Amino acid sequence: MSIKWSEEDIQLLKFGCEDGLTVEEMAQAIDRTTKAVRNKLWRLGLLVAREWTDDQIKFLLDEYSTGKPVRSEVVEEYTGKTRAAVFLKASRLGLGDRSRQTVEFRKERVNIYATKEERSSAQSVRQIKQIAENGHPRGMLGKHHSQSAKDRISKAAIDYNSNLSEDLRAEYTMKALKTKVANGTYGLPRKGCTWKAAWHEIGGKRKYYRSKWESNYAYYLEWLKIGGQIKEWSHEPKVFWFEGIKRGCVSYLPDFHVINNDGTEAYHEVKGWMDARSITKIKRMAKYYPDIELIVIASKEYNSLLKLVGSTVPGWQK
Repeated sequence: MSIKWSEEDIQLLKFGCEDGLTVEEMAQAIDRTTKAVRNKLWRLGLLVAREWTDDQIKFLLDEYSTGKPVRSEVVEEYTGKTRAAVFLKASRLGLGDRSRQTVEFRKERVNIYATKEERSSAQSVRQIKQIAENGHPRGMLGKHHSQSAKDRISKAAIDYNSNLSEDLRAEYTMKALKTKVANGTYGLPRKGCTWKAAWHEIGGKRKYYRSKWESNYAYYLEWLKIGGQIKEWSHEPKVFWFEGIKRGCVSYLPDFHVINNDGTEAYHEVKGWMDARSITKIKRMAKYYPDIELIVIASKEYNSLLKLVGSTVPGWQK
């Protein structure tokens, strides 16, 4: 159970930042964990993540290009980043894949490509082990909420959510989605897909494509690029936001961004079928971004490509 932050604690954090204290020193001063202090500083806007420099990124790319196990301690020392930050940046740059299953992190073997459920299970195991060795940090070992307490908590949560205004609910939704984009978790791989979603390395970049049609179209764009018919293409590079929307879709992530040889740009969307949500997104895209060209490759267009170049494009799956 979390302890509410007092105004005095918050003021001490502000003074600590002004005096140049470390997170560890502030945590010790107010008797909280360093993780709790770091999270609070982040929410207060007092802790700003350091951007990766071009030299640091180049060093990370060179380390991965060797094909040997990544020397995370060397990258840490050179960049000044934590081990978690190193591997998170690597995954966002598309350097990691499922063949590199685990990394040494916090003296445990942690799968950085694990699902949310797998991460949660691993975290539970670590927490149980830590509590067994060191005791509960809040002195709650062996204690549990009574059923009446659980009922009160549940009712309070339901009441809070049911009384949210449309504006506030929309604000929370937008904030959550933008956080996912910032963390690189906006479009994670889905389980149980039936349209042959898979990882593919196309044009030297390993990406997750959500359908066979989508990966085939990526192979087609790379074929056009090699043939000099387009200048460049990229997969899911940008999220478009529909600010002010209170209901339904508030964002749109087109499948591809294409730069033509004459410098003009367009976004391409591969759609096997159009459900109501897809139609809404495309309509809102036209309304909020009228100057952006969006080309939809539906069944008719895709089947035409299949007949025309399906047997010619390298990598195309039948």
